[in-house]
Amino acid sequence: MSQTKKLALLCYWIIKYKPFIQNRNIAERCYKKNKCTINELIALFIIKIDITNLPNVDYNKAMRALYSSEMETSLIHTFMHTDTTKESMIQLVFSLEMAFKV
Repeated sequence: MSQTKKLALLCYWIIKYKPFIQNRNIAERCYKKNKCTINELIALFIIKIDITNLPNVDYNKAMRALYSSEMETSLIHTFMHTDTTKESMIQLVFSLEMAFKV
C-alpha cells in the first residue's frame, strides 16, 4: 500500500471518528473561524504535507494551489458536508497528487 493511500485512509478515519478534541471555547472559535472542527484541519494538513513532499510533484504549483483559500474552503466543505467513503478519500488524494505531477 502506498504512502499516499495510507495517509488518505488516516484522514478518512480522523474525519469519521473525530479523535481530537478541544475545550469548548477553543472549539467554538475554531468552528466560527474555519467552519469545521480541529479534525478536518488536521486531515487537511496531512494531505497538504503529503502532496507537497512527494517526489515528481511540482512543489511551487502544489503549494500555491493547496494553500489557497479557495482550495482549503472546498476541501473543508467536502470533509464536513459530504458522505465520503474510504475509496473516495483515496481517490481525492490521488487526484490531487496527479494534478501536481511534473
